[in-house]
Amino acid sequence: MKMPKPRMTMMGSQAGGPLGHFPPNLRQDLNYPPGSVECTMPNLNPRRKLNSKDTGTPEAWRVMMSLKSGLLAESTWALDTINILLYDDSTVASFNLSQLPGFLELIVEYFRRFLIEIFGILEEFEVRTVAQKHPSGFDPNEVEKVLPGPGIRVHHPA
Repeated sequence: MKMPKPRMTMMGSQAGGPLGHFPPNLRQDLNYPPGSVECTMPNLNPRRKLNSKDTGTPEAWRVMMSLKSGLLAESTWALDTINILLYDDSTVASFNLSQLPGFLELIVEYFRRFLIEIFGILEEFEVRTVAQKHPSGFDPNEVEKVLPGPGIRVHHPA
């Protein structure tokens, strides 16, 4: 017996069990307005794999500073560059951890921060500032005294 093609519907006598009783089109096609994002067909062409010749060899401090900046575009560029350079055998030696102090800690801190943001785990081990400990940003142990003059404020512990 031939196996049916994936999109071929089987007749009731060929189908074994309740699968033959379902209508062939279970999903209803929705009509979106022309030109909308929902009507845009995805581009399914595979991207060309980049190597170190495409990116060049940026200085390690620039990659580290891009990660430290916390900006989305800079961090994305830095992580993409690290992946490309570490995948290529000719440039993997430029990421020697003994020559890059603080690089491993920076990568671990970066991914730990996103584990906390995405999954909410390990948040109890975060070191917080005084403003972060109190939801309103106000410390009840600290009293603010306003001095006469244009906007001078002094904080005195109570």
